[in-house]
Amino acid sequence: MPILTPPEHIQRSKVRDQAVTYTWRGTADYNKSNQKLMDQLSDLSASACLAFCSGLAEWVYWRLQDHTDFHAPLEMIEASWVAQSDIRYVKIPKVYEFEEREGQIDGVLLSVKDLVENALRAFNTSTGQNVKGYGVYLYHVARHVLVDKKPLDAWVKAVLARLKEHYAFEADQPKGEPVPRSAVDTTQPFDKAQSGKALDEFLESVDPAGNRYLCTPDEWAAKGLSDAPYRLA
Repeated sequence: MPILTPPEHIQRSKVRDQAVTYTWRGTADYNKSNQKLMDQLSDLSASACLAFCSGLAEWVYWRLQDHTDFHAPLEMIEASWVAQSDIRYVKIPKVYEFEEREGQIDGVLLSVKDLVENALRAFNTSTGQNVKGYGVYLYHVARHVLVDKKPLDAWVKAVLARLKEHYAFEADQPKGEPVPRSAVDTTQPFDKAQSGKALDEFLESVDPAGNRYLCTPDEWAAKGLSDAPYRLA
């Protein structure tokens, strides 16, 4: 099992206490445009866009956690945070999985897993320029499943401002610096100077044996990578 627990901003939002009242039509409920959001994400590095995707995916997972036994989406979310340090840790599936998972709970979570997975595929390129599109899709999923959308909207406004301040897009370094999970917890002040420590502590805490999307130390070595796994270089 992943080591992630609900972050403070989601705990305070009380979204986990909301009744499940929405219907789910799959892609029709999230394959929508939002030019304002796309423009805002274009101002961010690819790493910041990936962090935004991961953060949104957590809103959906924790909102629905008590209604499911489907943990693969959380594993993919955890893998996306690990990818901030090194995408080579992540085992991106070669084919889509869990097609039997459907409906207003597991169908939503499967879509979230696949969207984060696709964001990782986009990130695993030289510039990661297409990650931001998955941020728009995940935003629509998150708003769709929440009864009270005000906490999410407040978080989106605050986290976009924080990410732009610290991880703005730079043409000569489009991926930018890695973004720790703590950067998207808007209930706490963020000290970028502590990012390296936060990233290293997170890497050390994960259990790759409990996440199908992370390389084990043996798999890392089999890739011919000499540096110690799950530690920042």
